Amino acid sequence: FPPPADIIFQGNFEALRKRAHNEQKYCLVNIQKREEFTSQVLNRDTWSDEKVRTIMGFRFVFWQQEYESQAGSQHLSCYPRTLLNQGSLPIV
Repeated sequence: FPPPADIIFQGNFEALRKRAHNEQKYCLVNIQKREEFTSQVLNRDTWSDEKVRTIMGFRFVFWQQEYESQAGSQHLSCYPRTLLNQGSLPIV
């Protein structure tokens, strides 16, 4: 299932933080691995839900990256996944 391109912030992590600060919102980061079924479920069910999208629009700037991408790897080097949720993917 494709990522929800219409709600994903298109920029790097620093730009995400700046946008969130300027809009007085929280950063919502989702690191996914395409092969993981739970990543697909998030794209199919969670990020497409209208209630979730409404809440996200009011309070969050959403940034989704692939685990293997440069941006995803960079983010995980600053926020190790073992500290976030015992190393499982996806990470929200």
